[in-house]
Amino acid sequence: MLYVAIEALKIMKNTSQAVYPTFAYSVIDQYIPGQIYLNNIETSALIGTESGIFTVAGDPTIFISF
Repeated sequence: MLYVAIEALKIMKNTSQAVYPTFAYSVIDQYIPGQIYLNNIETSALIGTESGIFTVAGDPTIFISF
């Protein structure tokens, strides 16, 4: 989990979107329970809480599947 959290934080810092919801940082810091998913090439992260609130960092189109 630590590796995934560090990579997600790097993605958040390197994207053009400067502001993310507070819960995203809280999940990364493990203050609130949640999940962090990275795509295979680690250019996008999907961060969510256990209650079902999610945000995407990086390229949001990478998680769309047809």
